Amino acid sequence: MGTVSTPSGHYPLRAPRYSIVGKVELIDAQSETRLLGRTKNLSRNGCFVEATPSFTQGANVRLRISRDTAGIVAVGRVAHSEPKGMGIAFVTIETGGLAVLDNWIAGVQSQ
Repeated sequence: MGTVSTPSGHYPLRAPRYSIVGKVELIDAQSETRLLGRTKNLSRNGCFVEATPSFTQGANVRLRISRDTAGIVAVGRVAHSEPKGMGIAFVTIETGGLAVLDNWIAGVQSQ
């Protein structure tokens, strides 16, 4: 089974997060500030993005995550912010995105 992580010292997660690395483009919905980063872990409900600087807790963001030849586009909210990154809770995921996430997770689980 793949690696499941729960960040220590944080709120309980709604779903297990898996060590899945992908490229991320984040755009703050209010300021239109753009950040590039990478996922450290990912679930159907959110992800942790390594990016410096980070957006502040509560910021609404648009994000695009790409891995291999697939990708997803979502809207999220910064659940917590740290010096080296931020936890993003997905609010909505564009059509087909959950199927892509499920494929990525299934690939990690089968390893």
